[in-house]
Amino acid sequence: MNARLIYKFFEAANMQRWNDHIRPVELTELDKQSHKMVIAYVLARFEETEKGTKIDWTRIIEGGIFEFLHRIFLTDLKPPVYHRMQKEKGGEL
Repeated sequence: MNARLIYKFFEAANMQRWNDHIRPVELTELDKQSHKMVIAYVLARFEETEKGTKIDWTRIIEGGIFEFLHRIFLTDLKPPVYHRMQKEKGGEL
């Protein structure tokens, strides 16, 4: 890991979204992503134990990390820049 990536993780632990909404609780971006992963774990664990479904835990973990990185890097871009990137390089993002 390089220093820039570690700094971005630190920023996510302090980054608050919802600038134009009343916030019932102070949630950071890292809090929100952690919450999503806990829900994914609970649902996958239920499917695995109760229904006998084979769960690809590596894919769930990698998906959570990808979503986290997507949120901390791409959502800070201005909408016109982001939409242009989606149009030109959508499959690569």
